[in-house]
This record gives sequence, C-alpha cells and structure tokens, in this order.
Amino acid sequence: AKWTSKLFVFENECDGLEVKLSSIFYNNDDIKMYYRPRNIGFDADITSIPWVPFNPNGVLINEERRVTEDNVVVGPADPDYDQTLPLYKTPGLPNDVDLINPRSSDNVDPNIIRSDEWQSLTWSVQDLAKFDAVAIKIVMTTDNPAQAPLIDDLQLVASE
Repeated sequence: AKWTSKLFVFENECDGLEVKLSSIFYNNDDIKMYYRPRNIGFDADITSIPWVPFNPNGVLINEERRVTEDNVVVGPADPDYDQTLPLYKTPGLPNDVDLINPRSSDNVDPNIIRSDEWQSLTWSVQDLAKFDAVAIKIVMTTDNPAQAPLIDDLQLVASE
C-alpha cells in the first residue's frame, strides 16, 4: 500500500526535512519513505519531479544479498556470490534501521496491540537545494497481509 500527501507549501525557504511517525510493523523494511521537493522558482507541475528516497544507501541489518558489477543481485546460494561484493541497498529505510526492533509476529491480532508496542520511526535529510514545498510518500510492503504495517501519527518538520 502507499499513501501520498498533498503538497505542503512553506512560507520560508527550507533545506532539510524530518518526518516522524508512530507505527506497528513486523519487518525493518515494511515502511519506506520518499519525498518530492519543489525547488525555489519551480513553476511546472510537481508530478514531473521524481520521488527521492530518504536514506538512499540504507542497508538492512543481517543483509546477505550482494550486487555484482553488472548490477545483478545475488544471494549466498548463487554461484556468483562473493562476500567482497557491495551489500544490496534498500533506499527509503528509516534512520538507524539497525537499532529498530519490529513487533513480534507471534500474535498479529490488531485488537490486542498494546500502547507500548507502537514505535516512533524517523526519516531525515539535510543540506538539500532550497525548496519551498514538499510532498511525502509512504510505501508499506509485506509478504503476509496479516502483518500489514499500521501508521497512526505523522509529523513533518522542515528546517531552514
């Protein structure tokens, strides 16, 4: 599933973003975040600007997939697998993804989620080209529909 925000227009020029949300998720890569900044003086349709992932060089903890020189993703069972190859990158992951502990999938009943199981995730980026508006896109993925991520609160902070 994905959610796309409206275009947030700011009174002042900005060069950084921080997005926080409260969520329930079962894998560290279940929720990815993207942004679409409108640079100062841009007057064309905002949909012509591509989505940019937060943390474009993010790598999951215990990631074993590697990328060959031909941009082919290989796993430990593949004959071309070599531990000296660069790790597979997953753009859009939250900050400090290696410190996040997802909710246990032992019981996925949404009716018994305790308040202490909600986690705050943060995505941030600084030193961007000056912009005066931005849109946010959240992409939620899972292999099991019973483990779909839940999102409650979203906070967007643009910095000058």
